[in-house]
Amino acid sequence: EGEGSALGRAQQADAVSKWFPALSALVVGPGLGRDEALQAVAATILRRAVAASLPCVVDADGLRIVLDEPEIVRGSPWVVLTPNKP
Repeated sequence: EGEGSALGRAQQADAVSKWFPALSALVVGPGLGRDEALQAVAATILRRAVAASLPCVVDADGLRIVLDEPEIVRGSPWVVLTPNKP
């Protein structure tokens, strides 16, 4: 399967998620961009980080993930959203 496929995206998320035990926190968003495939991978990573109780900061283009799928972070005490004023 190609990198743009669901399997490819899962493998990309796996490559990042394996580092969770070594992290104190995860920042999602700065430099991410709006590419749909990258947003999907980042959403999977964020979902996994929240499930693992890894503290997360969501900023910049990562906020698009929260806008599209607010249930990923809803109620999580481990997530900080840092929106900017328009």
